[in-house]
Amino acid sequence: MKKVYGVVWNGSSSHYVYGTLYTDKNKAQRIAEKTTAKIHWLRRRLLGLKYYVREFELEEE
Repeated sequence: MKKVYGVVWNGSSSHYVYGTLYTDKNKAQRIAEKTTAKIHWLRRRLLGLKYYVREFELEEE
């Protein structure tokens, strides 16, 4: 099993996972912060957008 990290909006795996999965948790965190900064502050507040860096496990073939 290989651990990877992805950015999950609103904290549920059923919600949108942003972009790519990363093997480095810190890189996933930086991508999440940059993406959040691009969304207008009022829209973020109205939608209640929050992101979480979630760990996933991939089976290696």
